Amino acid sequence: MIMKTMQRLILAILALTVPLAPAYAKHHVKPEAKTENYHYLMPRDVADAARSLAKPPGTGSKAWKKDIQDIIGLQAAPSPDEIAAARDENRLQPELVTHVLAEDFTRDNLPVTFALLDQTGVDAKDATGVAKKYWKQPRPFKTSKKVKLMLDEPKDYAYPSGHTSTSYVWAMILTDLQPDAAAPLTQKAESIAGHRTLAGVHSSHDIDAGREFGKQLLKLFYKDSRFLNQLESARREIAALGCAKERALDIPPVWARRPAFLFSPLVRPH
Repeated sequence: MIMKTMQRLILAILALTVPLAPAYAKHHVKPEAKTENYHYLMPRDVADAARSLAKPPGTGSKAWKKDIQDIIGLQAAPSPDEIAAARDENRLQPELVTHVLAEDFTRDNLPVTFALLDQTGVDAKDATGVAKKYWKQPRPFKTSKKVKLMLDEPKDYAYPSGHTSTSYVWAMILTDLQPDAAAPLTQKAESIAGHRTLAGVHSSHDIDAGREFGKQLLKLFYKDSRFLNQLESARREIAALGCAKERALDIPPVWARRPAFLFSPLVRPH
């Protein structure tokens, strides 16, 4: 009898609280089933982060027109090296960023560290996919015939940039693990972001949002005990190997030609 009374009470409470649930705007985030398999994130947190991004400019707006002109300007005289780099970076993987570190900073030498990078990369990609479906912003080459597509045609939406958010997450994590390499890590992440605009698949607003989304994901990572434990294991692994100095590389300069793409200083979240 008491059990049935409790059940009726619970059902009554639920009936009262359900109507009070927030009525989301036209972009209601409904994560797909696979997003339940995040390594370090919670689907609700990802949905909240997606909704918190600034609204992207509408097609035909003043801001959109400026974005398109910026892309056309970048595409006016690209170097063959920059185009080749954009194509090489189309398949995003940790090695694209760790390449600026010491030569012995490799997957074979640091399996724990690269497992962390792989897992955060998968989380960042899936989370950004949720944000893309929330905002449904078309790619620049879809909205202007003047923008050239220099890569295989992506099938998803543009906002925020997944390459930017993921590269930023990796650069920040690696900066925590290798503080002396903050500058080249930042430059490499910016280079990857800039090449996405050069290739016609992202606007500056997509890049800015990707950077912001990456920051939000990073804060969520640093609140997760599993991530923190893996991070400390990676730190010990790197210390045992003795990696210290970054590799001297000539990073393609597209990121430097667009000051608005520059990352804010890399600071470990609290």
